[in-house]
Amino acid sequence: MTLEPVGVVGDTALAARIATCLVHRLPVSRLIIHGLNTVDLTDMPKHARLDRAPNLFDLASECDLVILACETHAAARAALTGTVDRPGLLEALKPGSVLADFSPATPEQSTRLAGQLSAGAIGYVEAYLFGPIIYLGGYADHTDQVTAAFDGVLDAERVGPQGTARVLAVLVDAHRDARKQLDSEFATIALAYGLEGDAVARHSLHADLGGGEPIGPVLDLASAHALPAPILTLMKTLKSGV
Repeated sequence: MTLEPVGVVGDTALAARIATCLVHRLPVSRLIIHGLNTVDLTDMPKHARLDRAPNLFDLASECDLVILACETHAAARAALTGTVDRPGLLEALKPGSVLADFSPATPEQSTRLAGQLSAGAIGYVEAYLFGPIIYLGGYADHTDQVTAAFDGVLDAERVGPQGTARVLAVLVDAHRDARKQLDSEFATIALAYGLEGDAVARHSLHADLGGGEPIGPVLDLASAHALPAPILTLMKTLKSGV
């Protein structure tokens, strides 16, 4: 499948990574970027064309697939709406085109934006890059176009309708934060009971969570050490599998 061309908008490390991936795959023969000052235009395959758009309007008017990777949701909205003297993407996105949004947002913000774009027959796909996999939320016809763009360089997986990729991002972040907090409390308990630092460093509390049995004694120790109630509640929740 040949995608001609694909647009990438954003001045972030993620946008740079996306652009770099896309110019190194065969199906994308032309890539148009805006706001990326970190991409070396000379370091690209001979088969690819990498152009800088002078403005967002010109980029959107040429591309059937536009990838948006801004620092915040507010920045993404600004790129879409533009200003009085600088039109944004919405002014030029064609009916039938697809916007793949990698910018941070809540599920509700994504759903509202999808509704706004659908009024102009523009497809909306929310995207969450975690490691080497892009998780996509949106209609299957639209997510298929994003999957095709990254074929051969990054795996892309549809997780459900609009809103689901944002929910996954929130859950992954919460899970990561919880594990960090539990590791910290593990070290607090261990050191309080006289364990040596090296022994503590070689183990982590969440290594015990999978088996189910060790969590009971750990809870007893935590209770005896008077850990804050929210930490005990979190540990009990992880034990119950809720």
